[in-house]
Amino acid sequence: MSEQIFTALLPAAGLAAGTVITYIYGQRKVNQRDDHIEELEGTVKSRDKKVKSLNKNLKEHEVTIEGLNTELSQRDTTIQVLEEQVTERNGHVDALNADIAELRRQGQETMDRAVDAEARVRELQTLTQEREQEIAALKARERAMQDDFTHLDGVGPKISATLRSAGVKTFAKLAAKEVEDIKEILVARNPSLLRLSDPTTWPVQAEMAAEGRWEALKALQEDLRERRRQERLSLQQSQETETTAFITES
Repeated sequence: MSEQIFTALLPAAGLAAGTVITYIYGQRKVNQRDDHIEELEGTVKSRDKKVKSLNKNLKEHEVTIEGLNTELSQRDTTIQVLEEQVTERNGHVDALNADIAELRRQGQETMDRAVDAEARVRELQTLTQEREQEIAALKARERAMQDDFTHLDGVGPKISATLRSAGVKTFAKLAAKEVEDIKEILVARNPSLLRLSDPTTWPVQAEMAAEGRWEALKALQEDLRERRRQERLSLQQSQETETTAFITES
């Protein structure tokens, strides 16, 4: 009788064990999915932090650029005022020198006045030299604060000077220019500048430089140089092929 009961209970025990195993396996899969979801959420949060940090850096960079532009404008105004002062003082010096010459012609009795005038001239000359040195220092500071276009592929000192003379003095301003506008600036100064250069990529390069993406700019410039090398190689091979064909036909 007990053997019959045991035999009858075996299928039920097997079914229960299978159910338990299935539940354990399913629960493990659920835990694995929960872990994966948690890992993905952590990755999203990390990326959100990086995006916020990049936006913060971009805003700080824009504020810095605005401050530099303001400082440049103020320095331009200061230089203009100092240059006007120097011109005015030079006029005073010339007038005093004329007075000295006249006093000397009048004789010894006016020498005291001449000595005083000469002292005043020396004083004004010293002051003028100090103002000229100050102007030179301000201009040097201004040049140092301006963006160096020669860092861009295809832009040399002459083209850089041409762009600056046209009022394009920063990477940001060059990046905002249309290619056709740049061509017009070059042609207006010297048509040969356009024949010897290709400004097609200058706005893109300037934008990278303005944003401080120097590694990306370097990669772009290497790609441009490689393209030009391949074009020269292709042209050379084409010329060699034409020469070979001409010799063969002859």
